[in-house]
Amino acid sequence: MDRLKKPSQYVDGMENLLYIAETQKKFQLGLLSILPTHYTKKLSMKPFNGIKQVMDYVLKNQGQKQKVEVISDGARTLLRQNS
Repeated sequence: MDRLKKPSQYVDGMENLLYIAETQKKFQLGLLSILPTHYTKKLSMKPFNGIKQVMDYVLKNQGQKQKVEVISDGARTLLRQNS
């Protein structure tokens, strides 16, 4: 990820990885996917195998009153901070 901040040339998809890196400064990101954990660890995301595993993790670590947003298509999502 550090190489992406000052690249010698453009790498396809670089802006997506930089967006993830900036988002991770404010939020804990997990990924429910069939991707091998090798990729999710490279992206510094917590890998999950199913929605039950996700909910158990969130409720255990964040508490019963935690708000959870399930995003079915992350490629079409824009995060913004409420003011």
